[in-house]
Amino acid sequence: MAKESSDGIVVQKWRDRRDVLTLSTKHEDTMVTVSRRRATISKPATVLYYNQNKQGIDASDQMASYHTCLRRSIRWYHKVIVEILLGTAVVNA
Repeated sequence: MAKESSDGIVVQKWRDRRDVLTLSTKHEDTMVTVSRRRATISKPATVLYYNQNKQGIDASDQMASYHTCLRRSIRWYHKVIVEILLGTAVVNA
C-alpha cells in the first residue's frame, strides 16, 4: 500500500482484487484488521468507511438507471446534462 500525506490530505493506493485509490481529508492513513472468510486482512480506514456508507448513492444510481430519457442522436454533452438533471430529479421525486 502506498501512502502520502500533505497538509491534511491523505492519498492511499491499496490493492484488494483491484487497485483502490482513496483521497481523504477526514481519515488518517491507518489500517484496520478485518476477518474475511477464513483469513484476516488489513484494510485502510477510508475503504471501511466508504463500504459502510455507500448504500445511499448506490440505491440512487440504481433507481436513476431504470428511468433514462437519453436518445442516441443527441450530442454527448447534452446527454451528460440531461442525465445529471433529470436523473437526480427522478431519484429525488
